[in-house]
Amino acid sequence: MVLAERFRSRPDLHRIMLQLDGEDVGVATRARVLSDPGTAAEPLPLGAADHASLPGLSQQFIVIRFACAAPGCGSTVLRSFFDARAIPVCGIATHGELVVQR
Repeated sequence: MVLAERFRSRPDLHRIMLQLDGEDVGVATRARVLSDPGTAAEPLPLGAADHASLPGLSQQFIVIRFACAAPGCGSTVLRSFFDARAIPVCGIATHGELVVQR
């Protein structure tokens, strides 16, 4: 309600930066705030947000593939992250640590 009132009172305003404890956390746009919200039976489709991005680094992930370097082994492990102090090891003890595949 407060955002809608602000947009209605300021026709020149197209977006408002939302802050929490002095940090930017999002953006409200005139189009989204003043649009017809529909009814509870008509939810917004997936991805129907304003497509704004938050400040900071992307939180997207990539898959990191580790494989055994021993010829013919074929042992692999997938991770979304890893700590260089705890590299995964092959299931065959004598093969040792797995290596990152690029």
